[in-house]
Amino acid sequence: MRRKRLYIWMICLIAGFAGLIYKLMDIQLFHAEDYGPSSVNLLEESVNQRSSKITLSDGRGVFVDRNGSPLHYTSKKDIVVFPFVQGVTDLSHTIRERLGVSEQEWNTWFTDEKQPFFLSDKWMAIPDTMYDEVEKLKLPGLIAVERKSEVDEGGADHLLGITRSDKEGFDQRYPERKGETPVEYGLTGLEKAFDPFLSGKGEQVLQYHVDAMGNPLLGMDMRLRSMEDTFYPLELRTTLDKNLQERLERIVLQSNMKEGGAVLLDVEKREVLALVSLPSINKQDPYANNNASNRMLMPFNPGSVFKTVIAAAALENHPEALLQTYDCNLDLYGKPGAERQLGSLSFTDSFAQSCNYTFGQVANELASMDRNLISLYADKLGLMDRVGWSGQLFHYDAFRQLPEEGAGTIWGDGYDPGVEDAIRQTAIGQKNVKVTPLAVANMMATIAEDGVYKNVKAVNEIAYHNGSMMYRFETKPEQRFSSVTAVKLQQLLEQVVDAGTGTYLANVEVAGKSGTAETGKKNTNHYWFAGYFPRKDPKYALALVELNQKPADQSLYDTYSKIVHAVSDTSDDHSVQ
Repeated sequence: MRRKRLYIWMICLIAGFAGLIYKLMDIQLFHAEDYGPSSVNLLEESVNQRSSKITLSDGRGVFVDRNGSPLHYTSKKDIVVFPFVQGVTDLSHTIRERLGVSEQEWNTWFTDEKQPFFLSDKWMAIPDTMYDEVEKLKLPGLIAVERKSEVDEGGADHLLGITRSDKEGFDQRYPERKGETPVEYGLTGLEKAFDPFLSGKGEQVLQYHVDAMGNPLLGMDMRLRSMEDTFYPLELRTTLDKNLQERLERIVLQSNMKEGGAVLLDVEKREVLALVSLPSINKQDPYANNNASNRMLMPFNPGSVFKTVIAAAALENHPEALLQTYDCNLDLYGKPGAERQLGSLSFTDSFAQSCNYTFGQVANELASMDRNLISLYADKLGLMDRVGWSGQLFHYDAFRQLPEEGAGTIWGDGYDPGVEDAIRQTAIGQKNVKVTPLAVANMMATIAEDGVYKNVKAVNEIAYHNGSMMYRFETKPEQRFSSVTAVKLQQLLEQVVDAGTGTYLANVEVAGKSGTAETGKKNTNHYWFAGYFPRKDPKYALALVELNQKPADQSLYDTYSKIVHAVSDTSDDHSVQ
């Protein structure tokens, strides 16, 4: 009996030992890189437990402006300090002497500090002389590096967008990558649109091996572990001009505007040079009060700016309307008692003075000829569809640079184009007419370029980290209406500034159209001015809108004038390329 128990005990011991051997073989040979239900990479974890590291870059792609200047981030020189240096008296003393730091201040840097840190986070911006000296001396525990640093006040927040790095959001965005360590993903703007290209492919870290106490292992060199692929991170070369962006933001933020913004386009290239949207984004709570929404991509009632569409349709389809005079003492519906008693005006003067009766009347005459004419010309001028660049990008069949952009609307239903009062309200940009500021700016650029329509770009190129080209976005010009019509529209827009509602802008070489749209709220309107400049050789199209603004608080023309001066001054400096 005793011998039988001994045999059983020996069998169990052998089985247990065999199980242990198999477990070790499973860990070391069979599943070293994907062990257990969570597929843990044991080799990486082993290294991580015996090393200390600091991240220099998260590997996410970056934005630069049209001249290559960084946007929302900066690459700066810094010095990494490893905690063990405090415990090495001679080394600590040498470093303090080199840096010119008191012992007291030096010691405060290491309070509860177990991981390496950037010197600029503890002390000050690192001068080039200090960076060069540290790089030259190669002191243990101290290393000169270049790090990617986010800039909170980078500007163009609504266009570029914001990011997050929470696990739930990452798993929802990339279900195929579920289980990976979450990396930053785009919440809004270009960060979201281009997220598949920007998403981090591997971080860049500075790493050294340590013992159980956190001290460096002798003979184990400090090393730089870079991204796995030398082609990444990608660089998005935007169309923005950083200098212009900063100027526009400063002017708009100093105005009385609470909601609205401005969008500036290059007329020839149809590129966004600057874009400002208010209210500003609270990055801690971006969706509060809808502040993350880019107002320049959202449709709003444009008011009399829409009369440009009626004028274009009349020029090509109802030239008799341009030869008539109109009783502008009548209101929109042809009844006595217009708010502004303008008397008898020609079509040209009616456009300049923004006479509602004239355009309500002409719109009805156009609709009687063809009920689709108004929609047709709104489309020709680019107000109906989304104007941001769209097309095939690799395996994305319908990629949009600006997916948050809304489309324009003209009619509420199929009956409105046959209802006289509805046509009159539509003619002056009220009722169901809603267009985006971006589309309005592009309409002005189309007129300025003699009727040539183009989609608007916010990104020019996607480039690899080594500088080579991955993709370049091209635009295809399309002649939407005759150059003769465009010239006549240009003359109408000039007259607005010379002798109409835009005379406040007579001090700048601009042509454009004003608009005031009722919002349905008492004593609150949307105030617009959109145009192009300079007149003789248009380079820029600018749409400015103050949304939900009280009449006494609006500063539309003053703000517009300041922007035109600021852009013109920059152009003289030849900074826009």
